[in-house]
Amino acid sequence: PLTFSVMNAFHGIPAGDILQVKTHESPYKHPVDGWNHHAAEESDVHTRYMVQMKMNDPTASWTMTNTGFAMDPTEDESKASLVYGWNELGYLPHQSFGVDRALRSLADADSILSFNDLVQSRGDGFAMYAGDGEWVGSLNTMRPGQGYRLRLGASNASNAGILAGKLEWPISLGMEYLVRATEDEPTWEMDIAALESEMMAVIRLDVGQGQPQGLADALGAFIPGPDGPVCIGQAHPMDTVQGLLYFLTMYGDATSKWYEQPLHFRWLSSATAQEWTAEESVTFESSKLLGQLDAPMLLHFRNLNEETSDLVAFPNPFRDELSIHWHGSEDIVELRLEDATGKLIDIIDCDGLTSG
Repeated sequence: PLTFSVMNAFHGIPAGDILQVKTHESPYKHPVDGWNHHAAEESDVHTRYMVQMKMNDPTASWTMTNTGFAMDPTEDESKASLVYGWNELGYLPHQSFGVDRALRSLADADSILSFNDLVQSRGDGFAMYAGDGEWVGSLNTMRPGQGYRLRLGASNASNAGILAGKLEWPISLGMEYLVRATEDEPTWEMDIAALESEMMAVIRLDVGQGQPQGLADALGAFIPGPDGPVCIGQAHPMDTVQGLLYFLTMYGDATSKWYEQPLHFRWLSSATAQEWTAEESVTFESSKLLGQLDAPMLLHFRNLNEETSDLVAFPNPFRDELSIHWHGSEDIVELRLEDATGKLIDIIDCDGLTSG
């Protein structure tokens, strides 16, 4: 409801469990000082609020309940005014929509969106505008109860703060609430609950000739920690028009001394089950984007052939199919296949096959 103050929006949740409430522009509750005078102001359904809860019990959860009439997205008060630069968005539809559908009114307007504009979530990744109404990235669904950030006109910083137009959300077809499909288990253990800031990167890998890449590969970002490297972001590649790209979100804490040091990247090959470290490293910077769709950040892994055998077989172990890559300078005459006991199963004639 439009008549809720920010403080009243949290009615029913123990006040002591709420440590901090703020937007990028205004603080409402401080971990030490508590609620301030801004908390009595009317809440804004078009704004993304950031809330920090107590972490004493990792299994604890809280539920916010808002009552009232659903807003009609076709009415003017439901349309979000957007400026060039960063915009905070509250998601008004009562059902999930794909990013393309949720932001279709911006694409239909023609003059609002430009290539490489960006929409970002807290935990679901980000997507970039690729033209013709299409968004590409790790964020594919916008959902009720979530907040988002939208960056418009990155290629023309002189327009920052100037009105760009209005976003009209699609009409909900019902009260359906769709959640994301269950994701695979993370490749590296990661805990981001206490990390407020994010940095994003669009990344392509240069792994040298003959090294296979696949959609099951993983890329992780790491910082030094008191007990060894700590993973602060990870992603699988996506097959795009620009090739295999990683849309990687890295989480950070600007007050931590560990973020004063460069972070490094690791690539885990699903083909070889081996892990390598990139030659490049970067310094964490909140809200920064490294790379773009048409000019991704390039990570080099040039020493792979020095670290691995000339003969690569994957997957290992395998069930029905096995791929064998040979990258040596000598020709292979034949392959002898044996089982675990050493019994000869088959001999494959490789005469005439070239390296790779």
